[in-house]
Amino acid sequence: MWKRGQHEHGDGVLGRSMSWKQGSGSCSCVFVLCIAVVVLVVAAAAAISVPIILVRMKHENQLQVGTMEAAISLACNATRFPVACNVSLSAVDPRTFKSSAKDLTTIAVTAATQAMSQTLNSSLSLMNMSANSEISGNNATLASKLVDCFPLLNLSLGLLDESFYQLDSSSMDLSSLHLVFQDIKTWISGALTFYTTCTDAFNLLDNSTDDAHAAALNVQIQQQSEVTFQLLSNALSFVNALALFGNDLRSWKPSFFQTHVQSVTTTAAAAAVTPEVPSTTPPAAGRKLLASENREQPTAVLTHSELTISFPTWLSRGDRRLLLAADSWSANVTVAQDGSGDYNTIQQAVDAAAAAASSSFGNSSSSSSKPAAAAPRYVIHIKEGIYHEIVRVSTPFLIMLGDGINKTIITGNRSATDPSMTTYQSATFGVTGKGFIAKGITFQNTAGAIAHQAVALRVSGDQSAFWQCSFDGFQDTLYTHALRQFYFGCTIYGTVDFVFGNAAAVLQNCTLLARPNLQGQENVYTAQGRTDPGQNTGFVLADCIIGGTPDLLPQSQLFQTFLGRPWKLYSLTVYINSTISGIVNPSGWLPWSGNFALDTLYFAEYESQGPGANPQARVNWSTQITDPSELAKFSVNNFLNAQEWLLPDTSR
Repeated sequence: MWKRGQHEHGDGVLGRSMSWKQGSGSCSCVFVLCIAVVVLVVAAAAAISVPIILVRMKHENQLQVGTMEAAISLACNATRFPVACNVSLSAVDPRTFKSSAKDLTTIAVTAATQAMSQTLNSSLSLMNMSANSEISGNNATLASKLVDCFPLLNLSLGLLDESFYQLDSSSMDLSSLHLVFQDIKTWISGALTFYTTCTDAFNLLDNSTDDAHAAALNVQIQQQSEVTFQLLSNALSFVNALALFGNDLRSWKPSFFQTHVQSVTTTAAAAAVTPEVPSTTPPAAGRKLLASENREQPTAVLTHSELTISFPTWLSRGDRRLLLAADSWSANVTVAQDGSGDYNTIQQAVDAAAAAASSSFGNSSSSSSKPAAAAPRYVIHIKEGIYHEIVRVSTPFLIMLGDGINKTIITGNRSATDPSMTTYQSATFGVTGKGFIAKGITFQNTAGAIAHQAVALRVSGDQSAFWQCSFDGFQDTLYTHALRQFYFGCTIYGTVDFVFGNAAAVLQNCTLLARPNLQGQENVYTAQGRTDPGQNTGFVLADCIIGGTPDLLPQSQLFQTFLGRPWKLYSLTVYINSTISGIVNPSGWLPWSGNFALDTLYFAEYESQGPGANPQARVNWSTQITDPSELAKFSVNNFLNAQEWLLPDTSR
């Protein structure tokens, strides 16, 4: 199987243990404390200082522990990186330490934010050096790929800022926070995903450059990426623990979302909360790997029929009517190649929507707290035609309506075989705006199997929904990058990992069709990329058809085909009541490389049907769900927290 290039889809910073030593801090004002977290990386002799800005802790909801040290120690025991946690919180002035667990959580989020800001500054410095020809060779190529970091880290900072605001709001006590905990978990999970997408390249920087300044900066960036990852993970652990155990720090313990064998008490899960975590180092040669939280359960168990007819609730009733009806909608603008519309290109219409949005409801934001159901929608009708465009959408609450699959086609041919191109950049159509909706459109990348990573659609915007669309490509067709996403009645074509990413994504009543690959290459439907067990991310495929294209079926014996493989250490994929073709290998799932992630992933099926449903032959590191009550956590409303952004619909 083709291996992803060393510049793509790395495994973040998991698995590299670190030792820490405490820096010094001083009180600079009444409301702000500054500390320096000095990190000594085991693999390097150099140490760096990462400034962390800490907000003074409030006095309400006093902690039920005796001392500052005890409170920090108890809270940090709920994290995967307790040493880093203790250091990052240790500069709090004991004289002001009369605080709530909520305030400790706010401080943890602030520490992660400041570390990420420094990583952003360092990546910008490296990009500037590259632009000024101060570095060359392999590093120049890699530095050019860091252009992704500026938008991605800014998206991360926006999500962390929104999380901080919700936690720190004086109007929010702990009980009212339960209304937004799922949002905060999603935002920090998304921030971690955006961050690792950027920093996958950091670990590949060549420190042997002749330029001493460039070499020092490389080392600094790599070490900072370690620090920031751990502080992001710890912030997420704090939020998970606060949501589950409340203000009593004595009850705090690691709380992960759905780990191996459905239990956080397994050996794999227990190991995940210690500083030394399983290694994620990929094989030395070839592609860098082609490779629970105990969430509150509803009192009523979802039946299978209830699960499969759920419709995410982030859509307003008007949105649902628009999607369900054939002709009852009215567009703000129309795109037509023949000149009969308002614009000839899709990007022109998107830019017009951005201008309208800036005047009507403010700048775009992936983390805006405004409910999608209450937000103004800007509707773009795209008439039938083939649009050869690279489209980028950052405007929130945008709707695109095509004339139907294979009628309205948006197509491109970018791929990561271009040395200056990343998989992220290769997308024909990319979305970062919140609340994006599309219906009746084909998104296409025609680069072909020989081009390897070539994305048709990349979705990085929260609360996105796609209705009766198709995604046509080969490797990496549909990049469900981050945050919450819903797909209904869609068709996805591809070869390797053709649904991949680290969103919380539900695909309902969709069809996934493998197609002929390069000779000797396997086909893999999914490659989920969860990097931290605290992230509430994963793939759920409910009532889907898993098969092959007509040109693959006569020669299916030439291409081994699998349900999925673990792209990252805590990969999570669940098939529910799906019909599986006989082209799928009886073992079901494919390892990434050796034993990587086999004791930390969660791959499961419930009541699979069809000739490819063969539970007795499945690999022993996958799960067959037999208890219907286990499905509750994977329902649309629970998994996507969809009751806040889509409304239930049973009219279909």
